[in-house]
Amino acid sequence: MAALFGTAPSVLNAQASPSVPAARPASAATLSAAAPADIDALIAEAARDFTEYQRLTAAGKLAEAGEKLESLKRALEQLQARHH
Repeated sequence: MAALFGTAPSVLNAQASPSVPAARPASAATLSAAAPADIDALIAEAARDFTEYQRLTAAGKLAEAGEKLESLKRALEQLQARHH
């Protein structure tokens, strides 16, 4: 209640916990170090996984959708690893 009436800090303005690193935007220098074809392939894979995830959830196939979501997560993690 205190957050609603201004006597406590807002949860919406709270910063991310130290255990969760903030996402950093990719710099041109960092991305140019990775092979463009690899990055393009990973982006295409992530896009396919996301599209398939949406299709499967709409069809009520939640177990299969969960697998696609995990595949999407792996593709994004690979992109992030190439970013660093």
